[in-house]
Amino acid sequence: MASLAVYMGTTIRAEGAFYVPAGEGRVSMIDHRDIAGCAVAAFADARHRGKAYDLTGAEALALTQAAEKLSKAAGRTIRYVKLPNDAYRGALLGAGLIPQFVDAYIQFWDIVKAGNAAAISPAVEQVTGKKPRSLDDWARDDAACLR
Repeated sequence: MASLAVYMGTTIRAEGAFYVPAGEGRVSMIDHRDIAGCAVAAFADARHRGKAYDLTGAEALALTQAAEKLSKAAGRTIRYVKLPNDAYRGALLGAGLIPQFVDAYIQFWDIVKAGNAAAISPAVEQVTGKKPRSLDDWARDDAACLR
């Protein structure tokens, strides 16, 4: 979730929009606090030793839905603009990213577009005993980075 602010925050703040080639794909974004909570619990409890967990958020959202939630929390309109891969590639290369990073970002968004980032895992609750935070929770808590 925080990557929305880190990687897309500049255009969200300046233009009220973020631009990626995700199509209508859904993503089960996770809050960094849930990742940290799982790490602490896993290190503190020997029952987790040697295990691997697929950590996800509580809901799989299309980026149009994410934009609506961000808008509500920020108190202003934030739009998701679907870009074709070529336009996204050109923008990232123009911003100075190296081609290998650009290729990795496009590969990630292709995975989202194909519907392969929408799985929801119970692992956060299994490891921490708490339900994962929603995008609404994150956006409410960190709304200042969206303005």
